[in-house]
Amino acid sequence: MDITIIKNSQTQTVASNDRALQYGDGFFTTIKVENGKPCLLELHLARLARCVARLYFDNVDLSAIENQINALASLHSLAVIKVIVSRGQGGRGYQLPTVQAPQVYIYTADFPENYLTLKQQGIALDTLSTQLAVNPLLAGLKTLNRLEQVLAKQELQQKGVSEGLLLNCNHEVIETTVANIVLLKNGQLITPKLDKSGVFGVYLAHLAKHIDIKFDTVSLSDCYSADNLFCCNSLMGIVPITRLDTHYYSLENALQFLNEQAL
Repeated sequence: MDITIIKNSQTQTVASNDRALQYGDGFFTTIKVENGKPCLLELHLARLARCVARLYFDNVDLSAIENQINALASLHSLAVIKVIVSRGQGGRGYQLPTVQAPQVYIYTADFPENYLTLKQQGIALDTLSTQLAVNPLLAGLKTLNRLEQVLAKQELQQKGVSEGLLLNCNHEVIETTVANIVLLKNGQLITPKLDKSGVFGVYLAHLAKHIDIKFDTVSLSDCYSADNLFCCNSLMGIVPITRLDTHYYSLENALQFLNEQAL
């Protein structure tokens, strides 16, 4: 396994037959750095481990990756670290290489400034017509195949809206374009099951360890009738949703709930 640290947006050459380029054969995670520390690192490493196991990767040294993340994070007070793991070169067509030589790319980026005030302002959502596929084989994983999100972002741009809610082709609510979604109904937190579509986010895993969350099939009408809606990811944390389509939710009540739960 080779690890490449990319600094200051330096140019990095990748082999034209790298399987990440050829087939999207890889996975990634995006980590918030705060006060020189990578936030929720244990859960990010667990995500990488799940991808290694379910995608049949060999020769990935998670301890070495962890050391590099910690070293890079120590240089920043507030930043983003992205870890990309490619299976590397080799194999005939789709067939896996007999001996895998994964390539790991780790780089930093500026923390998105708008995320610093999202929690107090909330986010408005519009339901998108772009649908997520039903694919239990890859559901929950953060693979390099993100074309659904690319198309969803294009729809956002065309509609002139900032963020959107994604359903799968079974018309089940799954997530936003960048975050998991959580409903509050009669004091119970509910989030969509991610066994057929979507990404099981690190911050959602963090929430599930510290507060009771029910994983269930969620419909659009469930969202409309919820007392409050939230979205969450590892960079923004948990953020209230103030509007979904023509339905509005109390920002004050949402912030009160988050304060009561120390979230």
